Amino acid sequence: MKNDLLLILKYWSQHKRQAASLLLIFVVLAAYMFISFSMVRTELRRIYFDGYYTSTSATGYYNNGNGAYNNALYDASDEVIPLLEKSEFVSEYEKVYVSGYAGTDSYNYTMGAYPNENAASMAGFKLRDGFMPQKTGEIAISELALENMGYNVAVGDEINIYLYDHNRIKIGSKTVKIAGIIKDNGTNTHWDTNTKAIANEYEPVVIFNINDIELGGSKQHIMFRLVNGDKTALWNEETENKYLDFLTECLQVSKCNGYGIGGYDSSFLVYGAKPTEAEDAYLKSEKSYFYQYSGIGAAILMMITLSCALLVILPERMRSFRLLWQIGCPIWRLRRMLIMEWLAFTIVGTVAGLLVAVVGYEALLQMQHFAFGLDVYRSYDAEWGILQITFEPFSAVVASVVISSFAAYIVPCIGFKKLLHNKGKKSQLSFLPSPKRMSGCIAKIFRSPEIKALQLISLVLVFTLTCSAYMFFSVNGKDSWSNPQITEQGKFYITNLNLDRRDCDIDCTIEDVYTNFQPGLLDLDMSSGYSYSEEQLITNSGLFKFCYAWADVRMFALYSKDEKVSGLLNLHTDYADGEQEWYGLSDKDVYQMDGAIVVNGAFLKEIEAVSENELSGNGVYVITVKGGSPFKAGEKVSMFSASASKDETAQFGYHIDDRCEFDVEVSDIVNVGKLKNNELLFAILSQFSSDYIVVIPYATAQEVALPRQNFEQFYMQYNDTTTDEQVKQLVRSFHTPDTFMATTTISDCDRVYYEAMLKELVIVFTVFGLLLILSLIGYTQTLKLQIIQRKKQIQILRSLGMSCKAVKKALFKELIKIPIISGIVSVSVIAVVQKFLHFKHDECEVMTEQLYQMFDSTSEEAIRLNASIIKQQKYFMTNYEMWKVPVWGLFAFLFVVVMIVIGIIIWNVAGKAVQSKMED
Repeated sequence: MKNDLLLILKYWSQHKRQAASLLLIFVVLAAYMFISFSMVRTELRRIYFDGYYTSTSATGYYNNGNGAYNNALYDASDEVIPLLEKSEFVSEYEKVYVSGYAGTDSYNYTMGAYPNENAASMAGFKLRDGFMPQKTGEIAISELALENMGYNVAVGDEINIYLYDHNRIKIGSKTVKIAGIIKDNGTNTHWDTNTKAIANEYEPVVIFNINDIELGGSKQHIMFRLVNGDKTALWNEETENKYLDFLTECLQVSKCNGYGIGGYDSSFLVYGAKPTEAEDAYLKSEKSYFYQYSGIGAAILMMITLSCALLVILPERMRSFRLLWQIGCPIWRLRRMLIMEWLAFTIVGTVAGLLVAVVGYEALLQMQHFAFGLDVYRSYDAEWGILQITFEPFSAVVASVVISSFAAYIVPCIGFKKLLHNKGKKSQLSFLPSPKRMSGCIAKIFRSPEIKALQLISLVLVFTLTCSAYMFFSVNGKDSWSNPQITEQGKFYITNLNLDRRDCDIDCTIEDVYTNFQPGLLDLDMSSGYSYSEEQLITNSGLFKFCYAWADVRMFALYSKDEKVSGLLNLHTDYADGEQEWYGLSDKDVYQMDGAIVVNGAFLKEIEAVSENELSGNGVYVITVKGGSPFKAGEKVSMFSASASKDETAQFGYHIDDRCEFDVEVSDIVNVGKLKNNELLFAILSQFSSDYIVVIPYATAQEVALPRQNFEQFYMQYNDTTTDEQVKQLVRSFHTPDTFMATTTISDCDRVYYEAMLKELVIVFTVFGLLLILSLIGYTQTLKLQIIQRKKQIQILRSLGMSCKAVKKALFKELIKIPIISGIVSVSVIAVVQKFLHFKHDECEVMTEQLYQMFDSTSEEAIRLNASIIKQQKYFMTNYEMWKVPVWGLFAFLFVVVMIVIGIIIWNVAGKAVQSKMED
């Protein structure tokens, strides 16, 4: 055995370049495989923690966005800590302190502190800007809490906040400096999705430095995270009962006031059965399937490239074995040496590849984090549910390397005796060709159909995967609303009226976020929105080319009993018994206006520009949206409107603050189509679902004492020199929390949009950029091995009079054929892929139409058909409409780049081969 190892080492020490090239192929392809499969898990974890997929089923995936812990003990003592430290179930724990509330009289939020950054990370807080408080007097605060409290500030600014005890009794105020702003992404089912009630009792939203918290009067909560990996995969009923006993002991020892489930991995607490197909759907999206397909493609690519390298090296290696056999070495010993070589290359290549892969993967994650702000979600400690539906990166790499190297070595191992007796074909240079015919000898020297076939497949695979990635992630060329890339990322630009800011050239909006609605005749909470004087500050600021402002109004038309009215008016019947009398409307029929808005001067001016009649004293305009109006120009209409406040002791749960009956005159009926020259105004009015809209000028609203006079929506376009900061400073000068108004600039939308798109692009360029680079390395190493192995034949041609230039030119022409053919074949493969995906999309549409036509949507057949549609959409990514993307420009660019890179490498390697000295 020792002598065998010495012989193996002796051979490869004399063939260092071949050994290095072979190991490099192992390393780069194993590294790509590991990174690809790891990125599948990383992407799934990102989806999981961003809260895009949630399930409340007992055996499904569940993430409520509360961070990276499984359980929390509320108001717990330190006595439980030894129990947590020695438990077989707990991997880590952290404390959080809650000392009361902070904010304003209208809105105050839980305040507290974390003892370290890991505790804050464990709680799930993500900073949009800045950092966690590091000095006394600093805070980190939720951006939504800042907005609700009326502050429009940035990191580094100082604000004054009131402090409250645990019973919400004010105990003073404090001036603090904002160190960080906590990101509210609006996707987690957590406090940041509820516009006003964003504070959990056990998680501070206003985070102070630990030195600013009175720990003696604070409630101490303890978060803990359970173990992961194999232990959870083996979870069973007996283990769960043990865990529940442990949990009961924790509750008793800690003397806590409660217990809660965190958002880390509630699938941990289920029996270790693999999730069902239906449960997978909550987490596993088209994107995760695409990454998984790319990982499988990487495995195939690795097998092909490694097989190519071994096919090049083995013939030369067999000549060495034949020499040993001829001097008396037995065949069984030679076969053992071959197996030892196979194991050595496999083990060393795999270990080296994994080391490079882990370092490279960590470097990529850190680069994504520091350069682009992406969260670091590693693949090693993925959640139990994710482990069940993904390949384990280490195992996948080891299995692929072993299988591919075994596949390449199995033939020579089995047919070893036959290979020893077979001395190969007669040398292609057994005759002396004339110098003019020598270039044809290069083709004979490199005649190897099996190697060329594998090289062709590998390049086609690279082109196909890279172009498919572009088609999948691109938003270019799509015209379907169902494309997830468009609907998910474009939503950041949508206004309250479902208008896209980009299409309407809206630079800034100030929109009401108040959602309280009272059925009946009453508007509630008239304080929301901006007053006329505040609207004038905005309009007359000189910052805007235009500023359209309006507010929805609940108005009703009053008619005498049994009076004939237009069919476009709907009789209002949403009353409790006696309620109509309570309003003082018992002798009237009340008809609901489908749409009524109070508008500002700029809005009114655009309508007046297309109106044929001037506005009368108490006049209104009626905009016909769908071609009909219940009123005529010049008609006087009796109207009613009222406002109220909630009052549980009152007769109907609220009392009337203000009510008014008034007459208005319809000055003109204006078809919305006349406003098409003003695209934004046309878009605004067209968004209303009613047949008509009653447009009430502010002067009319004031004249008739309409209860709703504040403006709730502002759509503005900047002047050429206006900046976001100028606008926000203006709004900040009069904004209060009670107005419920949120200011959003197009720059704010861009920032969120680019953050979201950056996640997509960074990941795709990471994965498929590596695929391209590493596959080219693997391919060129195979070319290099081919040239090195045929160096002697090349040098013979040189000694027979063939010039260096002629040899290099002949080598180039011979070895560039496969890349050219692969480009031609790739065009056909990509076209077939597009046709296939288009076919699957059409198939889904047919099934969807069948589903719509089914009478009983809850039948077994309908459920089965719906499941088939969802499954097919995900497996074949039909919603992405990949076949519509113009991919051929990218393919042409990619093909040219690959040809140039391969051409340069062939030329350089060929040059080195022809210039090296002749060996004995």
